[in-house]
Amino acid sequence: MSNTDIEELNSLTARIHSLPASDTENMLMLYQRYVCGLLGATNSYWVAAYRGKFGRETWRTKMMEDWKIVDAVYSGNPNPSTDEVSKEYFVKAFETGMDPQAAHAIRNAGKTRVHRLKDTIALEDWEKHWMHERLLSENVGERLVGAYCLGPKAESYLLVDRNPGEPEFTEEDAQILLDALLKFPRVHYWLMLERGLVPPAKKSFSPRQREVLKHLMGPKPEKQIADELGLSKGALHNYVIDIYKNLGVGSRYEVMQCWLAAIPES
Repeated sequence: MSNTDIEELNSLTARIHSLPASDTENMLMLYQRYVCGLLGATNSYWVAAYRGKFGRETWRTKMMEDWKIVDAVYSGNPNPSTDEVSKEYFVKAFETGMDPQAAHAIRNAGKTRVHRLKDTIALEDWEKHWMHERLLSENVGERLVGAYCLGPKAESYLLVDRNPGEPEFTEEDAQILLDALLKFPRVHYWLMLERGLVPPAKKSFSPRQREVLKHLMGPKPEKQIADELGLSKGALHNYVIDIYKNLGVGSRYEVMQCWLAAIPES
């Protein structure tokens, strides 16, 4: 790695740490750039996974031992629809069997970890697997999967990709990704907390509640927030009360304190 590369990674680290807790969108974008830079990767997916009651039960959740993909953010452009990608993936998995890396991730849930493709399936079997063909169609030749565990019900994933023909991920690469997961625990925590997937949240937040929540963590008065979101003052107040109840707080100050709370053991 050149001095220029190291300087770029150090700059990304500083920028990630400088962002406010409410700016998770840019935080995640920079984090994905950081991880891809470390590993010489092309793209990455961030995935929020939750185990337990979240929406209605479906055959998909039964396949994944009650784990659900709640959200996903792709570092490339454009960002595919989570619902579209999820539906297409699970239909194929239901017909022909789970992706070996996903199956391995489910079996080993409960700790922060990283696994390579070769840890989950023999090369000759992988070359005949439907997921191999699917990844090649997306110009993905190799994938490294890392999971940051935030308790028995929530995990924050980074899926890191290299193009076909590029070197496969090594044990050293796996350790680099593990170190990167552990370097930014609050990034994982904040991404999951703003979705209502970890304590103190009692249930998930709706997309609209998440919009309001981000504004509550800033200095703007409620009237200005309502105007910017196109809501009446009464409608905004109802959202605020629901957010407070979900987090078990009674003020905007206490909302901010939730983001500074101890992170669940990984």
